[in-house]
Amino acid sequence: MSVVSPGSPSLYNFDSDELERALEEQSFGISEFELEDSTSSLESSALVTLLEGEVVAISLSSRGYQLIRNPRSSSPRMGKIYEAIESLLQSVSPLYERKRRENLFAQLERWS
Repeated sequence: MSVVSPGSPSLYNFDSDELERALEEQSFGISEFELEDSTSSLESSALVTLLEGEVVAISLSSRGYQLIRNPRSSSPRMGKIYEAIESLLQSVSPLYERKRRENLFAQLERWS
């Protein structure tokens, strides 16, 4: 596994770079993430620690973002494809959704 911190060199395929970028952009609403070593140049995955403390696994492929592991393995969201990382995170983390709204309102206030 590759521990990723902002600004560190990324892995060498598009999906890894895109997944890393997407998760870094969502850093306000997650605790941390760790890119997993990829066995395919067509798909990348990461372990994401949610603000609730749960660790989920998310993958990115040409089909989109997908929840591939969740402590609540009976989750109906398992295997569902999401076009945006925000939608996936909103579906598994109420605290992410709250932080996202707070972040949005703070940005709107700055423009007012």
